[in-house]
Amino acid sequence: MLKIFHASGSRSLRVIWMAEEMELDYELSLEAIGRSSPEFIAVNPARGPHLAGEAFTAADISVVYALNMGGALGLADDYPAPIADYWARVKTRPAYQAAIAK
Repeated sequence: MLKIFHASGSRSLRVIWMAEEMELDYELSLEAIGRSSPEFIAVNPARGPHLAGEAFTAADISVVYALNMGGALGLADDYPAPIADYWARVKTRPAYQAAIAK
């Protein structure tokens, strides 16, 4: 069965919504933003330079878009160092540079 880790007010709502649209059975594990449970940490694949570990995926593109929005709103100075480093690193990718040059 699909297990969805969800924090109220977070983007995980999209995953729940998609599961509902697809009429999937799922188990919901409630989390608190900024206080991840040991179970969530154990299954979280982010153990590399990208969100899916070593692989750069569409998830990175989605998150960088959100980080860019935060930057446009003047929130980037509040990003924790690991998030700011990730954001800076991903923006150096040649495809990102090519996309923003269009």
